[in-house]
Amino acid sequence: MDEYNYQEYPRVLYHGLFAPKGHPFQSAEETEGLDRQGWFDNLALLHKTKCCKADKYDWCLNKPIVYKDSDDKYYCLFHAPKGQKNVSLEAFNEIIIDEIQKIKISNDVNKLKQTCNFDGTIFEGDINFLKKGFSNIFPGINFSNATFNGETDFGSDNDFIIFTGEVFFSDTIFNGKVDFSGVEFSQNAYFFNSNFKDEVDFTLVSIKETVRFEGVDLSKIMFADTDLRKVDFINCTFRKRNGCEILYDESKLYEEENLFTARNWDKTAGFLEIVKEKYNSLRIYDHPDYPEYKQNINKVEKLYRQLKQKGKEEHNEPEVSKWYYKEKEMFRRSSHWRRFLPGITTLYRFSSGYGEEPARAGLMLLFLLVSISLLFGLAGLHSTQPPAIKIQGLKDFSKLLLSTLQYALFERNPDFMPDTLWGKYLKIIARILISLQTVLFALAVRNRFRR
Repeated sequence: MDEYNYQEYPRVLYHGLFAPKGHPFQSAEETEGLDRQGWFDNLALLHKTKCCKADKYDWCLNKPIVYKDSDDKYYCLFHAPKGQKNVSLEAFNEIIIDEIQKIKISNDVNKLKQTCNFDGTIFEGDINFLKKGFSNIFPGINFSNATFNGETDFGSDNDFIIFTGEVFFSDTIFNGKVDFSGVEFSQNAYFFNSNFKDEVDFTLVSIKETVRFEGVDLSKIMFADTDLRKVDFINCTFRKRNGCEILYDESKLYEEENLFTARNWDKTAGFLEIVKEKYNSLRIYDHPDYPEYKQNINKVEKLYRQLKQKGKEEHNEPEVSKWYYKEKEMFRRSSHWRRFLPGITTLYRFSSGYGEEPARAGLMLLFLLVSISLLFGLAGLHSTQPPAIKIQGLKDFSKLLLSTLQYALFERNPDFMPDTLWGKYLKIIARILISLQTVLFALAVRNRFRR
């Protein structure tokens, strides 16, 4: 219903954004529905009406009204629902940037440290905070309770935002991709219960103090080339693979691997064709040691090393154990030879889970004792003291096991000695392998109880 139909025309209506001094209208057709868009026929009423969110977010008290819902609740430009702001996406984004620049200029001129407040703001769609003609140096900003309804860019390959004050993203919802790449946080940044619905690029971020993620799902956030020693993760959810928590950066590696294995190997050209549109971080390299992929593995290894170091600094032994294991896994995968051939790193993983899995180390120790004992049965043993007893085969397994233990413990006068030359070599090998595995088992048990 049009509340202006009964008025005489021409009439002057007022709008806090479009016509704060009034705008004349010539007919009822022109004013139809304008009451829903924040137009008033009384200047005093315009100044008196406030956003229905003002009691919760008092910073919007003097912001222009642009929408009235079916319950006769008024909304300012910033808190109006998506699609009800009565301005274009470009115009709304310009207003956002202008608000930030006003605070920055005020801080510079008056030497203040004011924070720009967008608490509860509903962003209309895609927004790029890097706008030509505007400074990329931003004051502290409060994005708490805000909703971003599109792709959000704070950084890019060529430029990035420098936040000079604290930044808040508490209970913020991101419905599209978010780019923080290269962003500099000069002071603390807080992500409390932030909800990321799509992929987040948090790479190459410069952190002068601390960035805190609390109650955040990290399963779609990339951290490559960001110093995670300056990042706090509290009650956060990590992506999981084979029961282990991993960073999204590692998950991206597996996507790249799947891409390579899915493509046919071109024997004549000697390279793999990569779908650049989907994986634009990749190039064309010889398989499997293509340099950029190896570099990406090294970056993930560095991230896990930083998390391990942070755990040590905070005396958080479970975290140290968890990230140490992942660091060693990335080190192993960074080389084709280490990954697929039985080198020291591979054997270390297989025998004890890098000194972090006592159950695996214990089972391996038991396997060595049993298997070597069986081999001694095939090699043949004879008693060193009367009466003369000869063991051949697997009948007296208890004596074979006892002999293996005696060799492993370097007992000077064992009850039995090998009959054959290869049995004597087996004795030497048994001493080395069982001793090493015992040490690894003890190390794994120590690490488990210490952590």
